[in-house]
Amino acid sequence: MDNDGLLPPVDMLYDLEPVDHPQYIPGHPHNLPPRRDRPAMRGYLGLSGADLVPVPGTGGPSILPPGTPTSGPAPGVDPTPVLDPWHVAFLIEGQSTVGVTSSKIIELPAAKRNYLMIRNNSATATIFVSFGRDASTVSPVRLSSNQMMLLDSVVPQDDVYCLSDTAATSVVWAFSTTP
Repeated sequence: MDNDGLLPPVDMLYDLEPVDHPQYIPGHPHNLPPRRDRPAMRGYLGLSGADLVPVPGTGGPSILPPGTPTSGPAPGVDPTPVLDPWHVAFLIEGQSTVGVTSSKIIELPAAKRNYLMIRNNSATATIFVSFGRDASTVSPVRLSSNQMMLLDSVVPQDDVYCLSDTAATSVVWAFSTTP
């Protein structure tokens, strides 16, 4: 009913009782019954050795018995590992001194660059970083004293230029390219 008593009370259109919350999870972890209430295990997945049937054409069982190793190369298979070269970093580190004019500190890579770190090593100066063009005071990256920039997901492939607001500022850098 409203505060003035002019409207009739609002009620549910049906007479069903409300149910438990839809996100209710019983108290036992992972919604499994306690160990004492679970059936006893027989062999592997409840099967005995007589239940293992060879797969036609392979000569091997369709279900591995307990204790069978499941890792490692199969007989006659080359054990060469599969490697994603994009996620491997062999770092090349260096240090450059930049001043009030733009300087190229890292060249365009021959292979794809997958890691780039630049750190302003100065205690007072500010440096500006630009990619593919000369750096200026309106460059997209501005690093204050002892601040660093690390790119390892989306890495610019251009030349890297730096500019400082003071003369002779030390810039430390590291990068990696794919093998």
